Amino acid sequence: MAQKSVEARELTWGSEFRHDEMSANKISKVRRILVASVALCLLALAGVGALVVAEAIYRGTGANQIARKGYIIDVNLFQYRPYVVSAMQPNLRLGNSKSVLEKYFKEKDCRLPDGTTAIFNSLGFRSPEFTNLPPKKPDEIRIIITGGSAAMSWNVNEECTLDRNLKKLLEAAVPGSDIRIFNLANAAWISFQELIAIQLFGLAIDPDVVLSFSGFNDFQHAFYSPADRAYAAGHMENAFRDYKAEIEAGPGDLLRHFTLAELPKRLFETRRSPTEMAGKKKQFPDRADRAEPGYLATRLRLPLDVDAIEKRSDFDPYNQSVVDGFVRNQKLMARSIATVGGTLISILQPTLYLKRYLEAGEKEKLVEQYQHDVNFVVQAYLRARRLLRRVSGSNESNQKFIDLSMIFGSRADQIFTDNVHMNPEGYRVAASRLAPVILDIISKSKSDR
Repeated sequence: MAQKSVEARELTWGSEFRHDEMSANKISKVRRILVASVALCLLALAGVGALVVAEAIYRGTGANQIARKGYIIDVNLFQYRPYVVSAMQPNLRLGNSKSVLEKYFKEKDCRLPDGTTAIFNSLGFRSPEFTNLPPKKPDEIRIIITGGSAAMSWNVNEECTLDRNLKKLLEAAVPGSDIRIFNLANAAWISFQELIAIQLFGLAIDPDVVLSFSGFNDFQHAFYSPADRAYAAGHMENAFRDYKAEIEAGPGDLLRHFTLAELPKRLFETRRSPTEMAGKKKQFPDRADRAEPGYLATRLRLPLDVDAIEKRSDFDPYNQSVVDGFVRNQKLMARSIATVGGTLISILQPTLYLKRYLEAGEKEKLVEQYQHDVNFVVQAYLRARRLLRRVSGSNESNQKFIDLSMIFGSRADQIFTDNVHMNPEGYRVAASRLAPVILDIISKSKSDR
């Protein structure tokens, strides 16, 4: 009996031992699952953290030019000024600053001896100071240039701007005269903003001549938004909203706008030839869907048939109303300037869209980036040219017209850096065409005194 009792106890102890061993195994397995889960969570968090850090670095180094960089540029480009007139940052001096705008004036040529590329006055205009000017001296000639970014020689350094080229030519032609050129132009301005700037600042300058180097912004901006809305106003609103959102953004916001994911796509996307892009029928229709912003895109055909473009009806009546508004604002500028005895020169500024012989880089930009609005803008140019010729026909009128829209028709070399901004050679040629007209106005003004 004792033997059986011992055996029974051994069986019981064995059973309990096996039970304890199984329990220990279960606990160990649960622990391993928990540890693995925690490790996976930590790895996931580390991965997310690494992505957030990589995204922040990608944006912070300026490598990202896709989605979230634009608002920084907009904040700098469209500083608020009275009404819808905007100007650059006051007292900005580019060349060796920390401004994000340095990227636009990075060429080594045409810098001042100290390396300066662009100078903006206390009101944010790329101009000498013009507030509280003393009365004009007898030998002093005051000239104003107004318009959009092309009128302020965007991308071109100080020594090669339209202003500097004109000043050199006029000083050589009229020795002994004090030629003073002031620039009332700013990025993205359209004609009614020029008119406001003339009213706000220009009349007090007491100009002899005002150059409205204009047209492209009125027509091209109207392609995207209503003609009576300032491009800058919309961008200022969007820029500051996005700027605020970016400052207050958390990790979740970074991931929702994960632009780093676009990098592989940009690196490996295939580039299509200009011919292939131009002939891609499915990209844009042959005719505009509707004659209003947002529905005006049409397919580009090269070489341009300007006669056929002028006769198109699919943009009307909107295109004609845009042109009428532009011409009306030019007339109002002339009337304003007449109150101080000045003369307005309305200049249809050059554009890549009307350059007859395109250099390879120009053709590529035109086809890949700008083809959808070429027909609309060119038609507006042709109509504005016809109307402005009528306006300046009278000898008694203080409004003259110069068509520079096609001055590079016979040039095969590169003149444009994009669809409207010129390189230094472009501004040199433009100034050489404008200087004789200015001299003629000045000489007639002197003979009438």
